[in-house]
Amino acid sequence: MKKVTVFAAALVFAAGAAMAQGNTSTVNQTGEEHRAEVQQTGAANSSAVTQTDLSNWGFVTQTGNTNVSRVEQVAGAAYNTAYLFQTGDANTSSISQSDVSEGNLAYVRQTGTGNASTVVQDMAAYANIAEAWQIGNANSASQEQSGESESNEMYVEQSGNRNMAQQYQGGVSLANTAYIYQWGDNNMAVQSQDEVSGYNSAIASQDGNNNLAEQYQGFSSVANTADIMQNGDGNMAFQSQDDLSYYENFAGIQQFGSDNEGAQYQNTGGDLYSTLYQDGSLNSSLQRQTGQSHSSVVNQIGSLNTSTVIQGN
Repeated sequence: MKKVTVFAAALVFAAGAAMAQGNTSTVNQTGEEHRAEVQQTGAANSSAVTQTDLSNWGFVTQTGNTNVSRVEQVAGAAYNTAYLFQTGDANTSSISQSDVSEGNLAYVRQTGTGNASTVVQDMAAYANIAEAWQIGNANSASQEQSGESESNEMYVEQSGNRNMAQQYQGGVSLANTAYIYQWGDNNMAVQSQDEVSGYNSAIASQDGNNNLAEQYQGFSSVANTADIMQNGDGNMAFQSQDDLSYYENFAGIQQFGSDNEGAQYQNTGGDLYSTLYQDGSLNSSLQRQTGQSHSSVVNQIGSLNTSTVIQGN
């Protein structure tokens, strides 16, 4: 095992104060079981780590403003680990684990404002884990596990205002799990498990105001679970298990608060089940099921609620 450690703050200090605003770290490793560790303290730092082959480990810590960090683990990216920690404002992080992506772990933690996180695990993604923690305002998180995506896990936790989270698991999506947790105002969550989607779970939980959650599971949707929980005002939730939606699919929405809207769609036949629970006022609900052996349960507690259920064979 080879190890590369870069301490950006120490290097900058040795070079003089003139370099304090423009540190750059680049690490390239080829082979198996390499370890790269980068630590940067200051403003306008940037870090790039590229590791080729399997069982590599990349660790980046940035403290300061306007930092940019990128970790790429490619060409047979199996059993690799990438950690990114950023504390400060306007940070951006990117992790790519691709080309036969199996058994990889990608973890991002950002504390501050204006942060952005992107994780891509693709090209036959199997048994990977992607997790992003964002604490602060105006954060955004994007996660993708694609190319025959199976037995993968995604997690996004956001605490703050105006956060956005997007998750995609697709290209023969089987037995995948996607979680989004948001605490704060004006959050948006979008989850998609696509193209021959079976035995997947998508869960979105929002605690705050003006949240929006969307979930999509299709084409050929079998035994999938989609669940949205919202606690606050002005929330909207949409769910779709689409195109050849077969047996044992479940779509659930729970909303506690005012001015909520809920919509659930299950299409083109199957043994489907749908439910909705709203506790508050000015809520509205629409459920649509097409096919056979459907059941629909709607519970509304409060005032001025409206519910429409359409079932067809």
